[in-house]
Amino acid sequence: MRIYLYPNSQLSYIAHQIKPLDVELSKYEKITMLAPVWANNPPPAFNAMLEYLPAGKSISIIMVSASGKSNCKDRIESVIKSKGCTLESFEDIKV
Repeated sequence: MRIYLYPNSQLSYIAHQIKPLDVELSKYEKITMLAPVWANNPPPAFNAMLEYLPAGKSISIIMVSASGKSNCKDRIESVIKSKGCTLESFEDIKV
């Protein structure tokens, strides 16, 4: 199964199916997600994880890259808002 999260962008970012979560995210007020940057974008597993976000949560994102910063903040924020959540912080870290 593939979920197309960003059909209106120049590139379609694909979210591959991931195993069901064994954690109930709705129990948490704030959720922090950390992901590597692949070719200036988050990997498909990260995109799939965005689909699990319950509405009304505060989300912090940390993207990590060895080659440069991502160019995906606006797209990620759009998906987070569409899930009824708020993007509290977005960090782009180059290691």
